[in-house]
Amino acid sequence: MTVGDLLPELVVTLLQPDKKTPIIGLTAGSTIHFVMKTFHDDTVPLIDYEAAVVVDAALAKVKYSWAAGETAAAGRKVGRFRLTVSGKKQHFPNKRWIVINFNEA
Repeated sequence: MTVGDLLPELVVTLLQPDKKTPIIGLTAGSTIHFVMKTFHDDTVPLIDYEAAVVVDAALAKVKYSWAAGETAAAGRKVGRFRLTVSGKKQHFPNKRWIVINFNEA
């Protein structure tokens, strides 16, 4: 992604631990949040659990829409989604992070 771009939105499929099967039980009413941190420095979030959206519950697709300023700094970042259903939380991916590279124009 180029620094300053707000598109494309970050769209992912939430997968079971087997990394092949979409999760079950995602509904349009599920709460989804996104967090992003600088690669190698996860102490201070750049995006601190901001709201994301369920795009397709049956296929377990969710998206995060970038806001102004969130893509302003070049470098490697990591992010993940947190799903909350009936007060129970689960992060996706479970043990890893999504790597997002912001490159200078």
